[in-house]
Amino acid sequence: MPVYPVSQVCKYLKDILGQDVILQDIWVRGEVANLARPGSGHSYFSLRDSTARLRCAMFRGGFGSELLSDGTAIIAH
Repeated sequence: MPVYPVSQVCKYLKDILGQDVILQDIWVRGEVANLARPGSGHSYFSLRDSTARLRCAMFRGGFGSELLSDGTAIIAH
Protein backbone atom coordinates (compact mmCIF):
# COMPACT_ATOMS: atom_id res chain seq x y z
CA MET A 1 0.00 0.00 0.00
CA PRO A 2 1.58 3.31 -1.05
CA VAL A 3 1.83 6.20 1.41
CA TYR A 4 1.78 9.73 -0.02
CA PRO A 5 3.02 13.03 1.42
CA VAL A 6 0.33 15.63 2.19
CA SER A 7 1.62 17.98 -0.52
CA GLN A 8 1.22 15.31 -3.21
CA VAL A 9 -2.35 14.49 -2.13
CA CYS A 10 -3.27 18.20 -2.08
CA LYS A 11 -1.84 18.74 -5.57
CA TYR A 12 -3.69 15.68 -6.88
CA LEU A 13 -7.01 16.83 -5.40
CA LYS A 14 -6.52 20.39 -6.66
CA ASP A 15 -5.87 19.09 -10.16
CA ILE A 16 -8.97 16.86 -10.13
CA LEU A 17 -11.26 19.54 -8.67
CA GLY A 18 -9.90 22.15 -11.08
CA GLN A 19 -10.84 20.02 -14.08
CA ASP A 20 -14.37 19.11 -12.92
CA VAL A 21 -16.88 21.54 -14.44
CA ILE A 22 -19.53 20.82 -11.78
CA LEU A 23 -17.22 21.17 -8.77
CA GLN A 24 -15.73 24.46 -10.04
CA ASP A 25 -18.99 26.29 -9.28
CA ILE A 26 -21.21 24.19 -7.04
CA TRP A 27 -24.10 25.14 -4.75
CA VAL A 28 -25.09 22.77 -1.92
CA ARG A 29 -28.29 22.75 0.17
CA GLY A 30 -28.30 21.28 3.67
CA GLU A 31 -28.75 21.80 7.39
CA VAL A 32 -26.05 23.22 9.66
CA ALA A 33 -24.88 20.82 12.39
CA ASN A 34 -22.07 20.80 14.97
CA LEU A 35 -21.38 24.52 14.61
CA ALA A 36 -18.20 25.71 16.34
CA ARG A 37 -16.84 29.27 16.51
CA PRO A 38 -13.37 29.30 18.07
CA GLY A 39 -11.54 32.50 18.98
CA SER A 40 -10.13 32.77 15.45
CA GLY A 41 -13.52 34.07 14.29
CA HIS A 42 -13.92 31.29 11.71
CA SER A 43 -16.98 29.01 11.74
CA TYR A 44 -16.66 25.24 11.44
CA PHE A 45 -19.72 23.07 10.88
CA SER A 46 -21.20 20.14 9.02
CA LEU A 47 -23.71 20.59 6.24
CA ARG A 48 -25.98 17.55 6.27
CA ASP A 49 -29.07 15.99 4.81
CA SER A 50 -30.84 12.75 5.71
CA THR A 51 -28.06 10.48 4.42
CA ALA A 52 -24.78 12.42 4.23
CA ARG A 53 -22.58 15.02 5.90
CA LEU A 54 -20.07 17.49 4.43
CA ARG A 55 -17.54 19.18 6.73
CA CYS A 56 -17.28 22.93 6.10
CA ALA A 57 -15.39 26.04 7.15
CA MET A 58 -16.51 29.64 6.79
CA PHE A 59 -13.67 32.06 7.31
CA ARG A 60 -13.92 35.10 9.52
CA GLY A 61 -16.01 37.82 7.94
CA GLY A 62 -17.80 35.43 5.57
CA PHE A 63 -21.17 36.72 4.36
CA GLY A 64 -23.93 35.51 6.70
CA SER A 65 -21.66 33.82 9.23
CA GLU A 66 -23.50 35.55 12.07
CA LEU A 67 -26.74 33.89 10.90
CA LEU A 68 -25.42 30.34 11.21
CA SER A 69 -26.83 28.15 13.95
CA ASP A 70 -27.37 24.43 14.39
CA GLY A 71 -30.44 23.27 12.51
CA THR A 72 -30.53 26.21 10.08
CA ALA A 73 -31.20 25.23 6.46
CA ILE A 74 -28.76 26.97 4.12
CA ILE A 75 -27.52 26.98 0.54
CA ALA A 76 -23.72 27.20 0.40
CA HIS A 77 -21.41 28.01 -2.50
